[in-house]
Amino acid sequence: MRKYILMFSALIYMGISTYQLYYAYAPKVGPIGNGLTDKMVIIIWTQFIIFMIGGLSFSTLSIFMFIKDRKKKMEQ
Repeated sequence: MRKYILMFSALIYMGISTYQLYYAYAPKVGPIGNGLTDKMVIIIWTQFIIFMIGGLSFSTLSIFMFIKDRKKKMEQ
């Protein structure tokens, strides 16, 4: 059961990071539409990288759990 939760968490993490990056660079109208400052760009990309690393880590752990479970079933 943990492997499915980890895989779901990985997909959520990567989805959130992708949406966050998309939303930050989406064109906006009004006072917000002036663009991003250099500080905001650094923060957004740092958060994107951290979330992607977390998502990839969860995904890797989940894949290892799937492989371990498959080997255990084949031995029986």
